[in-house]
Amino acid sequence: MWHENNDEMMKMIISMFRLDKYRPRNNSNDDVSFESHIYFDDAFKDVKGSKERHVNEYAEDLVDVIRVVYNIFNEEDSCIFKESPPLPCQRILHTPYGGRLEYTLPYGNLLMVHFKDKLLIRHKKRWSQIMYLYYILGWRLTRKYFKKFDQGEDVRELREKMTVNSIKNHFLQF
Repeated sequence: MWHENNDEMMKMIISMFRLDKYRPRNNSNDDVSFESHIYFDDAFKDVKGSKERHVNEYAEDLVDVIRVVYNIFNEEDSCIFKESPPLPCQRILHTPYGGRLEYTLPYGNLLMVHFKDKLLIRHKKRWSQIMYLYYILGWRLTRKYFKKFDQGEDVRELREKMTVNSIKNHFLQF
């Protein structure tokens, strides 16, 4: 994404939430889970008097659209006389390329929004593709080792397990 208007953003986000809501769930063999990733180029701006960069108005608009659509799809009771729904749970992470928001959609799938800062990483479509491949091949293949690290396992043992050979063997199992 790059400076899309609210209508364009709304249509894309609604599509992701529809996929989440209407995915096949007949039995465990037919269940489909997915992750949606949005790469947002040039999402930061300088703010006078601040040492840090802040997300721009387009990034803020996207977050507002996600909140609105989340509340629509999360709503089970259509009564108009009730308290406004809670904001969706989101994780905000600082990353080497800017920042990332992670949402769990109402029916369990993930939505990740990658906000790229052009001062930290090159922007444009090709770099978004590289970032996504790095995410799949890098993080997904080593995720189990990070979980074990969080559970307190020894760092040296985990490094030994996470060698090029173990990654190759894991990759061949796909």
